[in-house]
Amino acid sequence: MAFLKRMCFYLMIALLLWSIKDDLTNKQLQSQQELQPSEITMTANERKQAYEVVKVKVNKGETVLTIIEKLNKAPLRVSTEQMLTDFRTANPRADPYHLQPGMFYYFPMYE
Repeated sequence: MAFLKRMCFYLMIALLLWSIKDDLTNKQLQSQQELQPSEITMTANERKQAYEVVKVKVNKGETVLTIIEKLNKAPLRVSTEQMLTDFRTANPRADPYHLQPGMFYYFPMYE
């Protein structure tokens, strides 16, 4: 019986270490991806809205909307839903409602 307990313990340690290694590898790959600002054309309310994507480091307390408002100094003619959709398009793996401080995300900069 002690042998089975010991084997289960070693198996759990091995799985834990493998999981940590996999998480660290994926984080490094995600942070190393460098996208150049690009021109993206989206359809919004039956008209085309062009915007550039800008890489920004998120600070504690900032939201998608506050950062987009800082980037676009002029009053925006884009709806909140369109801003969130454009953010999701530029960051397919990110949740716009739970940004992590210190991480870099791509934000739309409207013309």
